[in-house]
Amino acid sequence: MSNQHFKQLKYDTQESTFRHNIYYSCGRIVSGYTKKEGVPETPNDKRALLCGLLQRLNKSNYFDSPKQVKGLSGKFVKLDFFKNIRSKGWIHMVTIYPDYYEVNPDVIDPNIGNMIAQFDLFRKGEINDTFFDRYHNTAEAVPHNLNESKRFPTRSTLQSHCKRLLSQDLEEIGLVQHYYRSYCLQHFEEFKEVDQQFHDFLPFFKNSSQN
Repeated sequence: MSNQHFKQLKYDTQESTFRHNIYYSCGRIVSGYTKKEGVPETPNDKRALLCGLLQRLNKSNYFDSPKQVKGLSGKFVKLDFFKNIRSKGWIHMVTIYPDYYEVNPDVIDPNIGNMIAQFDLFRKGEINDTFFDRYHNTAEAVPHNLNESKRFPTRSTLQSHCKRLLSQDLEEIGLVQHYYRSYCLQHFEEFKEVDQQFHDFLPFFKNSSQN
């Protein structure tokens, strides 16, 4: 499919993972989605997907120079991102302003939050654009950093976190299972029978949360 043909396809408003609204002082709102009708949404890694969108919007001057974007005038006011959560519809995830940003902690995945923080530093000129490369490499865009301090003091809190990731479609089942096992081994120093039971239960929880 040619790039011109792809641009002519309509946005898939039902199956897109993310939607954005960009607001300008002239009153104009520019909206978009991460999937086009009839073609798969790529990449599969949601952090890489969102990072690629931010990179394209920034490269096209939607944030800092609206006068260079066809049909726009005035100053950039804010950008709202929404996540398409099954059974709940479009839920607000993050708002990016010219000099700061706000997140919805009940929706945003920690690693997507980290990526947004990196993008904010980039826009302020505190880091260069090489940070984009990390998130385009899906092999490096791991769901969680196991080298960080112990985030979850008990198995119960860790299990609640894993179930939240699945119920809100924030991570794939295999990544959550791997993270649970790895976290137990690193921070609890053992993987008990009850851990194996929870590990095996996660696919059933995933299916039930979608019904």
